[in-house]
Amino acid sequence: MISVDEAFARILEAMPPAVTATLPLEAAAGRFLREEIRSDRDAPPFDRVMLDGVALCLSALNQGRLRFRVAGFAPAGAPPPPLPAPALARGVMTRAPQPAGAGPGGRRGDLDQDGDWIEVREAPADTRGVHHRASQARAGEVVLEAGSRLDPAAMAVLATEGHLKVRVSAPPRIVLITTGDEVVPVDALPLTHQIRASHPLTLQSLFAAHGYRQWAHDHVRDEKSEMKDRLRRGLEEADILLITGGVSKGSKDWVPELLEALGVGKRLHGVAQRPGKPLWFGLRDACAVFALPGNPLSALTCARRYVLPALEQAASGRVEAPLRMRPSEPPPSHATLTTFPLAFRENGTLFPRPAANSGALHAAARSAGFLECPPGETIHEDFAFYPWGAL
Repeated sequence: MISVDEAFARILEAMPPAVTATLPLEAAAGRFLREEIRSDRDAPPFDRVMLDGVALCLSALNQGRLRFRVAGFAPAGAPPPPLPAPALARGVMTRAPQPAGAGPGGRRGDLDQDGDWIEVREAPADTRGVHHRASQARAGEVVLEAGSRLDPAAMAVLATEGHLKVRVSAPPRIVLITTGDEVVPVDALPLTHQIRASHPLTLQSLFAAHGYRQWAHDHVRDEKSEMKDRLRRGLEEADILLITGGVSKGSKDWVPELLEALGVGKRLHGVAQRPGKPLWFGLRDACAVFALPGNPLSALTCARRYVLPALEQAASGRVEAPLRMRPSEPPPSHATLTTFPLAFRENGTLFPRPAANSGALHAAARSAGFLECPPGETIHEDFAFYPWGAL
């Protein structure tokens, strides 16, 4: 078996890039940008008042004047009227343009007012009340790089730069094929030897939480020819083909054999980790295939640890390093295997609690995600943390 790091490196190296699509701005949220965005004008485009107050003549302030008569008001959304005279001031509204010739400005809380007259207790020493023109970006400057995820802040930048359409990575077509004669639908009354299907909703919710919602699912019995036919169709339908079960060394674990017979080039099978040892990955043309172990925690953990970062690599060309967290106590380690203990968050602190085995799905309820604990003695102060949901 290969290490977790080696398995991850092989997957990232093999992942084909996502297809590029031009989408309306409102449909692009959560996608990865495939072009750089430049500011179409200075940002902000004018000296912008940030606090309701008064605009004071800079030359008068420099000469020591502290008493002014307020004449008029400068609202947001209108060209700024000039200051009428050195001894006069104008009221200004938040987001209004700063009048020409005005100094740092005065906040109403720093002024004494008597009718139309105001007196500045102390001359303003800085310009924190003004957002200066081009202080964020000059016209033509790159404000979003290719590969950026379009989170709410990035969407705000696109809107303020006037982009009605944007080139992004198209959402991949994800197809999940679950296997097993023991699996029955969620609405069925299972017999003692049967279990309800948890994989489809578990994995669909995981991917949806990270912005991947183009999803299809089908279940196949442990019948070899039927399984091969469904895998063949899955390879034709999907950009990302996920299979759960049938990937280990059991008498009916035919998935690796059938995938290779269908022309999928194997890149790895077996990783020194717990849970998830039997993980299989391969590629046929532009379709990436992940055969995940059938046990619930194994499938969920492998999908979060490998499949989601691989999708990020395909869409953006890079993968963000995982968060690193220091749990309340060191998680238990294994001499030769990387382990993924569940992590529970209480009062801002992570508590590692390994599940009894990879089939103990109920143990994951209310967990925040899992930690990655390298093999050998635990000497690290912090550990990679993989949350189930997007942060």
